[in-house]
Amino acid sequence: MAASLAAFLLVPTVIGMLATCKSSLNPVSFLPIPRFLPSVFTALGVGATNFASRLNHEPALFVGSLFTLGLWLYWLSPLITRQRKRASFWLVGAIFFGMLISTFDTMWHMFQMPAGFPFREVYMLSFVVILLGYDAWQAGAFYDRSSLIKAITLTISLLLAGYLTAYLEKIIVRVTNWKFTYVGANHWHLLVALLLIIFIGMLLWYQASHRASFLVKLALLFGVSLELGTNFSMALGGTDEYGEQHRFATAFQQSKKIIDRHTGHQKDFGRTNLDNRLYKASFNINYNQYNDALLFNFFGVNSYTSSMNKNTHDALAQLGLYSRNERRISVNGVTPVTEQLLRLDQRLVIEQDGSYRVHHDARNRGLGYAVSEQINTYHPVSNQVFTNLNQLVQKEQGRTNNYFLANQIELAQVQKQAGIYRYTVKTTPRITGKQYLAIPTSSPNQPLAVKVNGRRLKTSEHQLGAEIIPVGKFAKGQTYTIQFNSSTKLANLQNNLVGFDDAGFDRYVTATNPYRLKISHPERLKLKGHDFKGTIKTTTKRPVVLISLPYDRGWQLTDGGKPVKIKKTVGGLMSVHLTPGNHVLHFKYQTPGLRLGMLISALGLVATAGFWWWFKDQNKRGVD
Repeated sequence: MAASLAAFLLVPTVIGMLATCKSSLNPVSFLPIPRFLPSVFTALGVGATNFASRLNHEPALFVGSLFTLGLWLYWLSPLITRQRKRASFWLVGAIFFGMLISTFDTMWHMFQMPAGFPFREVYMLSFVVILLGYDAWQAGAFYDRSSLIKAITLTISLLLAGYLTAYLEKIIVRVTNWKFTYVGANHWHLLVALLLIIFIGMLLWYQASHRASFLVKLALLFGVSLELGTNFSMALGGTDEYGEQHRFATAFQQSKKIIDRHTGHQKDFGRTNLDNRLYKASFNINYNQYNDALLFNFFGVNSYTSSMNKNTHDALAQLGLYSRNERRISVNGVTPVTEQLLRLDQRLVIEQDGSYRVHHDARNRGLGYAVSEQINTYHPVSNQVFTNLNQLVQKEQGRTNNYFLANQIELAQVQKQAGIYRYTVKTTPRITGKQYLAIPTSSPNQPLAVKVNGRRLKTSEHQLGAEIIPVGKFAKGQTYTIQFNSSTKLANLQNNLVGFDDAGFDRYVTATNPYRLKISHPERLKLKGHDFKGTIKTTTKRPVVLISLPYDRGWQLTDGGKPVKIKKTVGGLMSVHLTPGNHVLHFKYQTPGLRLGMLISALGLVATAGFWWWFKDQNKRGVD
């Protein structure tokens, strides 16, 4: 019944997650091996868990000494019935071993091990521990001094065992040159944790014989608050890289005013390529701007979410957009071709001093544009981004024009140092215009250190990966030297260095401009993005509307009130085939599985009401 009542949320969630990269299974994740060592018990004390340790390792068990002792007292006190103890022991054990054993932990996470925060069920464990500790308090178990001594001894013993294991882990890390220390706590954390546990224990010992004393209860409240506050302060010790609050708030407000000024009153739909250097500077680490479109409320491309559609992610990555993993896609790596595809009609750069500059291209406005029906035959080639970009425009046009032309390689030298390939390449463009470098097989953690004619190339990211990198403008026949690093050896450099036919592509974009999909009232999309209309003109040579929205089964489309079929195009976007003429398209979105989930939840509600009525009736009969 509980599952059926939640089905309105569970069914759409499962369907949505199956459209992500999480639909694949990794057999290694199901091996029955332990996920952590006894060092996890360092988290019973203050300060042992910070952001870094939560991100990759060991569950955050800390709930405070009062409730940790309360759990032991629940199991030790004779005031709690054996049946309740047994049930609670199985519940706590199921959650704990569900984290400890990889097989169960993977199953907990929808059969897919998460990348980061791998013990999310620890929140349920914390809730259960607090609940049982409260029940122990209500039952009077805290007044049993004998059980209290045992509880304090058990807590301190586990804490010491955790720190001893952590110490051994650090020795192993140092000897084996492992790059990451699993536990961030040290002996000062242990000392403070022991003092606080003993302090709370002494207060509980004293209050056992002074139940009605207001001062004792006040002192206990102070002790618990002191411990929780100390843990909060120490746990945040690893987050100083995020910067200072006032500077962050000031940068946010300045940025928002500028962004609202240029994105708040759009007369037609268009996306913004934002490079907010002012906001980035408010952090003490590199900030990648993945979800700034959501944060500042504008239409963009960058996204970092575990629910990202796999097909859309792969389609954009194969066209050169930066992707560190299957959860991220960035506008870095965009070219004029992908600017048109994604309808990026303006680039906004906000400098650290608050000044800004903006570049508009009104031809890229609209949600899509009409193209040749050959677009349905586009098939990307793995790790060949320039081939894919050329093929995309060729299929849009129904022609064989190449806008990205491979450079001539005059000289290529490569040296391998510490597993990194360091390239020095002398190359000559075959066309005047922008020049691009792409290293699609490079590790996303490998700084490419690109230099052009000896000068370090300034890029928007400190750590580059498999995106397209603009290296400047050069004339046809003007040889230049480029240096860069790669984590793998490149098979054919001509696939990685190209020139772009700016003038030729500009002519194509201008010719496509009359066939844009214009959205009615684009300002409403931020609140009603599930229901909107647009107009477009198609011809016999341009019968397919290429729509810059991720393909999703939830979209329904009508043309003049008549349903039309949506196809998946370019590997992950939407398209629709229309007859020549002018069209009014009506887009509606219905969350897949929502109706089925609501029906199941409604039946569950009826079943719950029926069971409640039956149980109530049975109780009455029993009383009679």
